[in-house]
Amino acid sequence: MEDSSTTQWTPSSWFLVTPPQPKPGVARRPRVDALLDSAVASHAVTVVLAPPGYGKTTALAAWVEARSCPTAWLTVTGHDTSERQLLSGILSALRQLARDRAELRTVLDIIPDPNNHLLMLERICDALRRLPSPVTIVIDDAHRSTPILVDAIVSVMSEHSAGNARFVVAGTRNLRAWFTTALATGGASLLGADALAMTTEEIADAADAAGNAVTTDKAASIYESTRGWPVAVRLALSMPSGSGAGAGVALPGDDLLADYIVQTVLHGLRPELVAFVLAATTCTRVTAGLAEVLSENPDAASMLNECLAQGLFIDRYIDGDNAPVY
Repeated sequence: MEDSSTTQWTPSSWFLVTPPQPKPGVARRPRVDALLDSAVASHAVTVVLAPPGYGKTTALAAWVEARSCPTAWLTVTGHDTSERQLLSGILSALRQLARDRAELRTVLDIIPDPNNHLLMLERICDALRRLPSPVTIVIDDAHRSTPILVDAIVSVMSEHSAGNARFVVAGTRNLRAWFTTALATGGASLLGADALAMTTEEIADAADAAGNAVTTDKAASIYESTRGWPVAVRLALSMPSGSGAGAGVALPGDDLLADYIVQTVLHGLRPELVAFVLAATTCTRVTAGLAEVLSENPDAASMLNECLAQGLFIDRYIDGDNAPVY
């Protein structure tokens, strides 16, 4: 039951409503961009479902950056489990987008009502209905929420926004069950691991972008050993020649992925950086200052940038004061 006491509306943190910056040395994937464009054009809801390591966030952030159509971004956290919290995040994402787009100014006129989520939902849908063209809302890490996200938010907004609310919902695990009916009836489209897996050509492009060009035969060999699993491809490309990168690489689940990262990625790093990663990753989001406290390393800022440059599964966000958050 919603809390009926008076509550002040608090917008979501800026880094939750801002797509991460493109990672250095990562090649664009026009094939994935085209799949997303086609899905969003033909369906009100697109579900991007794949295990960890398939580059969902990376692909979506690159797609959003390249789009000219208005596209909002929301990263879900484990706290986003009620209608009120989810609507607050969506409204924050829409407002973030509207600041730079004159055609979306009506979104800024929405009056939040944290004590009445149904009224807040009605106001958001009404503002969307009055827009001249659809807005796409990317919801990343959606599996951190609950089925309420689909049943009470995405489905309702899709139905009552006169076609002006399009959703791309990305995550792992539970999403297929949450969208069973929509997927079965054609109300939603699905982009799965097979769509996100890298092709031989994309592996070659990724190698070029990383400054480590490979032959067509080598790219094909990496594809055969990884089946295009992006995180395994990046690891294979980072390994020195003759290190065994061509050996079969399984596609593990969440727990095995963590073990795989520890045993392969961290094993290949210098000891000082390994110690820093293990200390700094005790938090889900860090600044250079917090990382310095956690790791007791005065060079935390440069080491965070080194982690980013090496593709170590972190994203960098820039706030209004040009201060990075990882």
